[in-house]
Amino acid sequence: MLVCGQPPFQEANDSETLIMIMDCRYTVPVHISEECRDLISRMLQRDPGKRASLEEIESHVWLQGVDPSPASRSAVPLTSYKSLSQEEHDIIIQAMTLGGLFLNHWIWA
Repeated sequence: MLVCGQPPFQEANDSETLIMIMDCRYTVPVHISEECRDLISRMLQRDPGKRASLEEIESHVWLQGVDPSPASRSAVPLTSYKSLSQEEHDIIIQAMTLGGLFLNHWIWA
């Protein structure tokens, strides 16, 4: 999505999108470079054993010359082990729903 402005899997309805995701069938716009296409194809593999590792992604030719992720320079982990109270959880879900980020039936709380 960040590369070409659209998600790789976007069908007419959720069922068709899920089928495309599970079958790992996607399209890449013609203006995307071969190097970028290669990286996308290495990441979007159905078989986890065939997917590119984080190290392979970071060292891919398409990403050469790009500053490393700010996360790699941070001592703070990307995930939090803090448990949310039910009230905090409800506030977050409400904000996501009202903001149009997710529909209620997509959220498994």
